[in-house]
Amino acid sequence: MFSNLLLTLNKKFTKDKDVKEIAKGGSIAFIMNMIGMGIGYLFVLQVSAIYKDSSAAIYGQYVLVLLLLRVGSMFTRFGTDTSMLKYTAGFASNKLWGNITDAYKKSMIILVVFNVGVIILAIILSKQLANLFNLPQELVQLSSLFILPMALTLFHSQTIRGLKKIGISSFLQNSAFTTFNSLLLLLVFPLINKDSYYFRNLLSYTLFAAIIIGAIVSTVVWFRNMPSKNERENSFDKKQSLSIKQILSSSYPLLLVESSSFIGTWVEQVLLGILATHEDVGIYNVCVKYAILTSISLRSVNSISAPKFSEYFFQNDYKSLGKVVRKSTKMTFWAAFPVTCIYIILPGFCLGIFGKSFTNGTIAL
Repeated sequence: MFSNLLLTLNKKFTKDKDVKEIAKGGSIAFIMNMIGMGIGYLFVLQVSAIYKDSSAAIYGQYVLVLLLLRVGSMFTRFGTDTSMLKYTAGFASNKLWGNITDAYKKSMIILVVFNVGVIILAIILSKQLANLFNLPQELVQLSSLFILPMALTLFHSQTIRGLKKIGISSFLQNSAFTTFNSLLLLLVFPLINKDSYYFRNLLSYTLFAAIIIGAIVSTVVWFRNMPSKNERENSFDKKQSLSIKQILSSSYPLLLVESSSFIGTWVEQVLLGILATHEDVGIYNVCVKYAILTSISLRSVNSISAPKFSEYFFQNDYKSLGKVVRKSTKMTFWAAFPVTCIYIILPGFCLGIFGKSFTNGTIAL
């Protein structure tokens, strides 16, 4: 339905290259997001098949570990990933590959420095965090070591997006960790004693390995999509070079935006981890997975429209910028509308797919 809508709009504005580009890129991002969501649902079914009656609680513990990693990653990145999306798209439109490389290196310095602080803080507070979320303290401490690899993966997903490589960017942003985790779980599960401590925490351990794989893949993809070293060195405009201070200044407001988005999306699961049980967290997370489908159209259209926003902003072409915003918004609304209707009419049926116990989340969905 979403793809048909985009094709209809594309025909209507056959002379509008911006709409064509948004429709094409948005369709690719939508398909990748749908694949990612499908993998997420299959992962929950995989966990249910392995852990049977305790699957909701085991999955809930996994969700809390993932949340801790995402919080640490968010402060490690400090908004630099979104800044690099803007800078990459702007510099790439002017073929200033050297400036992209320069901004990238300085952003890496920021990531490493902030990560050191985040790791130290996480280790100091590991006992309190473990008690707060009813997690093993050693698991919290171990998690802190994988914050930087997760931050690198998410950082690269945005820089690659700035190059308009929408498919791989969407994969790295939305489904890479779950995909790699699912594959690793299939490989490792038969080798673990079902009565051991490691079996109960297996989802977290395979997540850590998946994060390392994601960091390696994202780094390789980034460098393979950049021009040769000579071309980068010969396309550097010193006047447009960015200082670390400038990058931090532009990144800080974006950290606040991401923090607000995180609060809106994840805070209820954090509170459930504190006030309720791991099982409640697992059930509610499945509700959230369903609800996120209504925003896939937004994320899909944004995947291609955001770089275009940057292009027109850098060119001071505010008329074209406004036009792209309006048309992107229309696409987003009409694509989300049918999914919302299904949830209002059939919430119990949707949740029952994962087992009877998950239907307790009908009202929440």
